[in-house]
Amino acid sequence: YTGKALFFLRVGVGLNLIIFGFTQKFANIPFASSLIKEHAFLNFTTISNEIFVLIAAALEVLAGILIVLGVFPRTISLITLVCINASLTISKWNGLTDYLPIYAALAVLLVWEPNNPKQKLIWVEGLRSNMPKGDLE
Repeated sequence: YTGKALFFLRVGVGLNLIIFGFTQKFANIPFASSLIKEHAFLNFTTISNEIFVLIAAALEVLAGILIVLGVFPRTISLITLVCINASLTISKWNGLTDYLPIYAALAVLLVWEPNNPKQKLIWVEGLRSNMPKGDLE
């Protein structure tokens, strides 16, 4: 079931990024640009805040599409994790709890190789060593 689980995890994370990119950035440009005005260091370029928001939204939607399609899932997951961590510089630690499910899903996509049968054995053996006898049989 690992292949199906990773597929649905990929699709779920990708759709989350796509929907968030549309609803929080494309559909709400004034809110996103006001956030950048409050934290001027986020717009590290010389372009206007509105254009910066549109570029960020487009990149977020693109990352979601690439994750859904399975194009470079590890690379895209790593880049997305770095971007989410950078955005946490402006929020309090309670903002981190909003992203924990995304962190977990991206971390799994980052370390899991679906086409490597040895890795499946390593994960199963690791689970078996921590479970009481008979639970994974």
